[in-house]
Amino acid sequence: MKTKLIKTAVKGLYFTIDGKLWHKTAKREITPTANGKVRFNGKLYDLQKLITANTIDLKTKELKPALKIIPTIRELQKEGFKKSSVKGLYLSNQGKAYNQTTNRELTPSKRGYIAIFGKSYNLAKLILETYKKTPVRGGQIIFINGNDLDFDFNNLVYTTGLHYKAPSESEIVKCIRLYYEVPKKLNRQNILFKYYLNEIAVKRGFIGRYCESEFILFLEWLKPLRSSVTKAEISAKNGFSTTNGTNAINKYLTLLVNECMQDQNNGILKIKDFEPKPLTATQKLKITNQRLKDIGMSSQIPLRKSTPKKI
Repeated sequence: MKTKLIKTAVKGLYFTIDGKLWHKTAKREITPTANGKVRFNGKLYDLQKLITANTIDLKTKELKPALKIIPTIRELQKEGFKKSSVKGLYLSNQGKAYNQTTNRELTPSKRGYIAIFGKSYNLAKLILETYKKTPVRGGQIIFINGNDLDFDFNNLVYTTGLHYKAPSESEIVKCIRLYYEVPKKLNRQNILFKYYLNEIAVKRGFIGRYCESEFILFLEWLKPLRSSVTKAEISAKNGFSTTNGTNAINKYLTLLVNECMQDQNNGILKIKDFEPKPLTATQKLKITNQRLKDIGMSSQIPLRKSTPKKI
């Protein structure tokens, strides 16, 4: 005969009609401990709370008003919740919000706000404050994976306060020419472009000057012979959104270029000439012939190859 089961507030845990606890998946009875505790799926539950919260009176078998089990602060903490700066508000690192005063879970609005005690709060900013110690401030929040319903603390970052535009290619080349004679057609595609920049950053002590976590993005981008790696790829590799990562790289590149330009304005550095063009084969032969002449030799090297005569 099939056992009639009555649901409890715990998923998978049931009462039988005669008041015994039943593990539905394992199809077996669960015996409480001497102090009234029930072990189920690795967790301990209070038997009295299970009975109180049950929606059916086990004696009369009649429906009764459901009583919600109210978690204690310790139980909330065990479930991964942490006290926030807002009184009575507990947050999980996965983005859940719980009002411990009214004992209910809070659902964010479409704009990502939760209401507690008549005030609205930006849930994402509170989570960053609670789990990353980032003070609540102005500015927008970026959801790294693009899902603005995912309030996991690892998915949230503030947009950078200032937007940095990358220096133009001509400005960077000008900066490089303060230190090196470079080819006249030097551009970003040249494999030496970042080599020169990296050497300048090392010479100026720029490399070891900053300790912000975002500075590593600039160092990654600055590595010589890596012109094919994009700012977006570097950002993703280091857990930054494309917007914030690109902005960080542009920020430090701007600082480096501006430093060099300031030294030029102060007369500390001067623009160097472009690298001379390599000599042509004819020019090299002329120089050789002149040297032969200078040492008294009459023989000369022909500047052009002799054309064989047609017969």
